[in-house]
Amino acid sequence: NEQLTTGDKAMMEAWKQAENTNDPLVLQDFMDRYGDGPYAAAAQQRLNELAQLRTSGVKRFDPTGRWQVSVTYRGGNGNSSWCSRDNTWNFVLNLTRGKINQTVWKDRAALYVTGENSEDYVDLQFDIPTGGSQWKWTERFHLDANEKRLTMTSAGGAPSGCTGTIGVHMKKMDTESGIQDRTKNTAHANVFDPTGLWRVAVHYERGSGNLSNCPRNNSWDFVLDFHRGKISSTYWNSGSPLFVSGENSNGFVDLKFDVPYSAGEWNWRDRFVLDKSEKRFTATTVGGCPGTLGIYMKKQ
Repeated sequence: NEQLTTGDKAMMEAWKQAENTNDPLVLQDFMDRYGDGPYAAAAQQRLNELAQLRTSGVKRFDPTGRWQVSVTYRGGNGNSSWCSRDNTWNFVLNLTRGKINQTVWKDRAALYVTGENSEDYVDLQFDIPTGGSQWKWTERFHLDANEKRLTMTSAGGAPSGCTGTIGVHMKKMDTESGIQDRTKNTAHANVFDPTGLWRVAVHYERGSGNLSNCPRNNSWDFVLDFHRGKISSTYWNSGSPLFVSGENSNGFVDLKFDVPYSAGEWNWRDRFVLDKSEKRFTATTVGGCPGTLGIYMKKQ
């Protein structure tokens, strides 16, 4: 223990917090900080286990991405002069994974946007500060569709004499969001973040003159949980496996599809980058069994 450095102790303490977690964000943070350390293999295994659990019950809608938001406040009758005045805020909310905490200004009036986007739930709350304190609203709502409209009324935290309503309209712009860079490095800001669930359809068409031990025509349809770290999954159809491998890191992301034949792995020329929410391409083989893979991917 006396020989441990301060960094070693910090890593061991971080692993105590991460090793039994059910939150992939905690593990991804650990991998970002200590991906070259002795606990990296165990952290990656736990990430893969959580990915399998998530794809067993596929989430229908992923709110991660950019939203165009319009929030309108209307003060109630008889409000004091120091209460918030009628106002409208129009802004873009970048809903990344993890906690949301953003302040939007219009005519020196602040709007607080808070909430959390996790694997299990996502919710948002809008607050207007009035008279030096935060105005709490009754509704904390879920994002479960590409477009959301609602009206919220004030509750217990409002200063005496200040009433009113907030009307909210949110519309999802796309499925893109900046890579969540926990090291505060902005080099990858505004780069597409492929992390999340993808619907994948793969069709193999064998070439002419293939040997009997080469793969037969086949199709695979599955959900890929593309989490941070290394990806290594096998999908089966009609007794034939499809290998999916790759890596998703702060610096790069790529994928590779392989169909085995005989006892070996079938290597493909194409190793491609996920840089948009929908991807379609064709891969060709290297080896004794000619053929092509047609691949279609769409981010959910």
